[in-house]
Amino acid sequence: MALRVANDEVNDNYVYFCENFVKTVVGAQRYKRGWKNNLDFSEIATPSDEALTLLLLENSMYRWTTDDEEKGPAPPRYTSAGKNKEQKGVTKKYGGWTKGGIERFNDIVRKVREDRKVNGRRFDNYMKEAKSAEEDFGTGVKVTANCIRAENDLVFSASDEDDDEGSKDDEEDLVQQVYQA
Repeated sequence: MALRVANDEVNDNYVYFCENFVKTVVGAQRYKRGWKNNLDFSEIATPSDEALTLLLLENSMYRWTTDDEEKGPAPPRYTSAGKNKEQKGVTKKYGGWTKGGIERFNDIVRKVREDRKVNGRRFDNYMKEAKSAEEDFGTGVKVTANCIRAENDLVFSASDEDDDEGSKDDEEDLVQQVYQA
């Protein structure tokens, strides 16, 4: 499982994951306050926050990606999908996660802690650089570390035919270029 670093580079997919998913588990206010107070990512989010976020994605991944027309969506991997024997649609109090889910959570927490020891400082610095660039840009456009690195790779061209409104397709193409860089 490549978390913070993959192929000796900071893993941009994990950066995206942290900025968009871990932020939700941590809480938007706590996340924002942490960056405002110049904290490292590892001070804002605990290993348990990261592990829970990874587990939640893993738990429902097949549910979101597979849908049999006859059977409906695939069941979650480690929870009861909101059903128990007594009441349909209600998870048992304190019993929603299977034993396998709890063991998987503990395993992921261990992996996150190990990854933080090996790659944590590098990842935190990378995230701070990205946040700093985002603030320095100052136009209200979100800038990530991908944008900084991709800056020279993007080709911007304007023709006399382009109107001021721009097209939605052009915006989507630009976003794709940034994330592929």
